Amino acid sequence: MHMQSLTNTVLREAKTVSKTIWLKVWACVLMLAFTAGTVSFPVAAMAQSSTTTSGQPTVKRKNFAQRHTTMTGITGGVAAYKIAKKTGNNRAMAGRKKNFAQRHPIMTGIAAGVVTRKIAKDSGKNKK
Repeated sequence: MHMQSLTNTVLREAKTVSKTIWLKVWACVLMLAFTAGTVSFPVAAMAQSSTTTSGQPTVKRKNFAQRHTTMTGITGGVAAYKIAKKTGNNRAMAGRKKNFAQRHPIMTGIAAGVVTRKIAKDSGKNKK
């Protein structure tokens, strides 16, 4: 009887660890996609002409994150909140100490949302 409950506990912890790993992988994929969308590559800048044939400057179209900065910030904040909450719960179940972000997931989410919105907003400005 005791061996079976021990086995169930080990299996439950293994599932939790794999969910955490998937959550971290998904967060990294989202971070890379956001970075690729907001960073302008020098090759793309060299390939574009600075003016059109009529002499007017070309206007680069903003990507989704630059056009919807508030929505991008909210999404970043919610994702940070959920990751902090989930990893904090996993640490508590393992008996380890939580870090600041895991002890205060709401503050973490708000800060991440504000920073994400600021980065998206600044990356959409035309710098001369």
